[in-house]
Amino acid sequence: ISKSSSLNQKDKNFISTTNLAPSTITVTVIGEVKKPGQVNVRSSSPITQAILNAGGYTRNANQNKIALLRLKNNGNIEKIIFENQKNKKVINQFLQDRDVVFVDSNVMSKVTNNLNTIFSPLSPFIDAATLYNLMNN
Repeated sequence: ISKSSSLNQKDKNFISTTNLAPSTITVTVIGEVKKPGQVNVRSSSPITQAILNAGGYTRNANQNKIALLRLKNNGNIEKIIFENQKNKKVINQFLQDRDVVFVDSNVMSKVTNNLNTIFSPLSPFIDAATLYNLMNN
């Protein structure tokens, strides 16, 4: 049997339902999900199923930006970014064993984290100034 050079989604769906493919696969979901880590999903599952198995999105999640990292046969890592789920591409993308799904943070969360990083070193000085003002009044 010769190896196919390319498979369409219909062929992938068929193969995933046969006994040639394992019934479940393990993927890693990281980023803004409630229970990040490895999850088991059925072999024909879309990305959204892995996110649901990881507890779903946190309130800081950017549901419009999800990245899929996949190890290719040649050893390279393929990074696919789905940036607007209204086109439903992320829902139709089927997972493979050892895929990594990354859910990015939303803009407000990123701004808040950056402000905390900038102003955290200043908090002892601000606290001391506040205490000084309270003692002088």
